[in-house]
Amino acid sequence: MDSAPAVQTPEPAPRQAETANLQPRLTVKQAAALMNVSPRGIYRARAIVRQSPELAAQVEAGTLTMSEAERAIRAGAGKPDNGLPVAKIPQGEGRELRLSWVARNGEPFFRLQSWKREGAGWVPASGAILVDTDGWPELKKGVDGAMAIFLDYAGREGAE
Repeated sequence: MDSAPAVQTPEPAPRQAETANLQPRLTVKQAAALMNVSPRGIYRARAIVRQSPELAAQVEAGTLTMSEAERAIRAGAGKPDNGLPVAKIPQGEGRELRLSWVARNGEPFFRLQSWKREGAGWVPASGAILVDTDGWPELKKGVDGAMAIFLDYAGREGAE
């Protein structure tokens, strides 16, 4: 019984990448000339869009200037609270103390930070205090001790 030689089919030629976008790409300099703005303005707007889409929408709507948006981003207003809010404690007019659960580089922390209302949003009023997992038992003891002092004080105030 003769076996027929195997027939080899040729591999199809690789296809050229196809794209639906037939528009030529513009350089920043060309786009700036078309819009009658400086190339620096294009770079600034792109940075605002990348760092805070919410602030970019306000700039586009005309309720915020690019300079105000950049200041807010530098101050932290454009960033999310970076974590799960655990508590927000009012501290007077336009201020609050926030306790958040955050993760940095895969490590869990509690973050305590004072925030203030500025313009359209909230910005950090001070640096944050991060408590890592080693400090949680001490943090709990401290909060429990503070609550005991408060309850003792509140009990004496109510008795007077």
